[in-house]
Amino acid sequence: EIYTKQIQAEVDRMIAEYKERLKLKTQLEKLKETDFQLAMKDAENALIDGNFIMAKENFLAASSIKPGDPLPKAKIAEIDKKMAAAANTEDKYLSILATADQLYGTKKYTEAKAKYTEALALMPAEEYPQKQLAACDKAQAALLAAQKADVEKNQLDGKYKAELEKGDLEFAGKNYQNAKVSYQNAVALKPDETYPKERLTLIETRFVDLANADQKAKELAAI
Repeated sequence: EIYTKQIQAEVDRMIAEYKERLKLKTQLEKLKETDFQLAMKDAENALIDGNFIMAKENFLAASSIKPGDPLPKAKIAEIDKKMAAAANTEDKYLSILATADQLYGTKKYTEAKAKYTEALALMPAEEYPQKQLAACDKAQAALLAAQKADVEKNQLDGKYKAELEKGDLEFAGKNYQNAKVSYQNAVALKPDETYPKERLTLIETRFVDLANADQKAKELAAI
């Protein structure tokens, strides 16, 4: 009977030990599952934020906790594919951007805008191409304004020169009234120029001289 009790006690001890081990195993499995789920959750959140590196690290951690689970491995493969595509997109973006900057530097604004737009289509969140598109519009507007001013200046210079030539020709032929009109037109075109004003002063002197000469002629004729 004593022997039977000893055997029973040993069996009870073994059963209790087994139960304790089973309990510990269950607790470890629960902790393992909790850690796995946390790692997966952190990985998914990082993936949503577009942080592929952080997402991959968390999926790797999840895979190390449960090596037999295929989901983390599939996610890692998906991330690797996305990262490769992103790297390829960035390479294209930088190449297009370099071409756009070169065109902008040579004042080929229309072509530069096309390239900046192409770069923006690849990476819409980037601010630089948007900034450069605005810079192109501003530079184009300034260039057009300068070109318009040049055209207007050339037209003004042409009209001014023509009036001076006409005035000088009339003056040389002693057609002072016609010369006066031309010089007045020249002053109206370019008020700051001194030459036509000087000629107008000279014409007024000639008018006075002519008037004096005419008066003397009349006086002599009356004698």
